[in-house]
Amino acid sequence: MRSCRPTQGDSQEIKTLLSRAVHAEKRLVVVQNQLLLRKEKISNINQKTTMADQKWEARVKEYETRLKAGEEKYKGERQSAKERVLKLENQMRV
Repeated sequence: MRSCRPTQGDSQEIKTLLSRAVHAEKRLVVVQNQLLLRKEKISNINQKTTMADQKWEARVKEYETRLKAGEEKYKGERQSAKERVLKLENQMRV
C-alpha cells in the first residue's frame, strides 16, 4: 500500500494533470465562443434568407396579379371586338 504522503513524482503528475485540465478548459471556452459566433452567423443568414424569400413571394404575387389583370383586359378587349364586328356586320346588312 502507498502512504498518504505525496512523493515528488506524484507532485509532478498532479501539476501535469492540472496543467492539462486548465488547457482543456481554455480550449472549451474557445470552442464555446466559436459555437456562439457560428450560431449568430446562421441566425443572420436565416434572417436574410427569410427576407429574400418574402421579397420573392411578393414579386411572384405582383406578377400573378399583373398576369390576371392582363388576361382580364384581353378577354374584355376580345369581347368588345366581337361586339363591334357584329355591330358593323349588322350595319352593312341594313
